[in-house]
Amino acid sequence: MLNVEVAVPVVTEASLIGAAILAAAGVAAHPDPRAGIDAMVHVAERIAPDPAAVAAYDRVFSVYEELHARLAPANEALGALDPRGMAAMSRGVATGPRRSP
Repeated sequence: MLNVEVAVPVVTEASLIGAAILAAAGVAAHPDPRAGIDAMVHVAERIAPDPAAVAAYDRVFSVYEELHARLAPANEALGALDPRGMAAMSRGVATGPRRSP
């Protein structure tokens, strides 16, 4: 499914290089972000996919997709909970004091 080459950048801190690119464009060191990217982002290594690994990861990914679909309703229900209520529960307010083991 993924079966794509991975390009490993020289600078692996994406937020750092992204901020530098935007700053350079902002002070006109580069005319625009695309020019900054072209000048500042360099590939250290390219990693080709291993065909045997691709087949194995495709099988694992299909299981993940099934789990993701089955857990979607539970994830939506958790996301709808009021975080203030959850914080109160963790302090023992909503459920009473915690018991020591």
